[in-house]
Amino acid sequence: VKYLEYDEDKSMALIEWLEILKIFGAQKVVIYVIKVHVQMMKVLRLYENDGLVEVIELNHPQVLPTPKENTLQFLMRQLISYHDCFYRHNNNYKYIIPLDIDEFIIPKFKEDRTWNDLLKRVVAKNPRKVFSSAAFVAQNAFFFIDELKKFHFIENVNRAKHFSEPHRHAKSFMRTDQVLTIHNHLPLSCVMENKCSNIEID
Repeated sequence: VKYLEYDEDKSMALIEWLEILKIFGAQKVVIYVIKVHVQMMKVLRLYENDGLVEVIELNHPQVLPTPKENTLQFLMRQLISYHDCFYRHNNNYKYIIPLDIDEFIIPKFKEDRTWNDLLKRVVAKNPRKVFSSAAFVAQNAFFFIDELKKFHFIENVNRAKHFSEPHRHAKSFMRTDQVLTIHNHLPLSCVMENKCSNIEID
């Protein structure tokens, strides 16, 4: 997870998000923190003690531009934490997914109860492509959020009718044995002649 910088207390949504990731089969959630509400840090430390979460605190130089001053540089700054996580853990895990704390890859079919189930099905459908593929890419769909709901995610079940355009806001299971550099959504460069080939999840 790219660095968190929140003044408001989002601890209940954070708990819900982490529990859902656990259900999907996430083995480790690496979260970078610049500044969060004290309650959110208590939640992170609790999950860190349980072994699901790894918290890495960091600071940025104070002179960096704000999003309004230089949007591109602000967005590129997010890649620091993604790459740090990827290089720290690419020998420990088969897949790494760059996520925000309001994002999930949600299996759509009943037989895909976990991410492992989902990936097994996708691999079985694409046996020839798997060797050269760097990532399994899930399309994006936006959900409509009613802030009055007690549970931020499991009670907000209405989503946009259509998925976003292919690769727009997509999220990917990135293969640690194939990917060299990453972006929020897709691999940037890969081992296979620096060319990244991806498999679209149905």
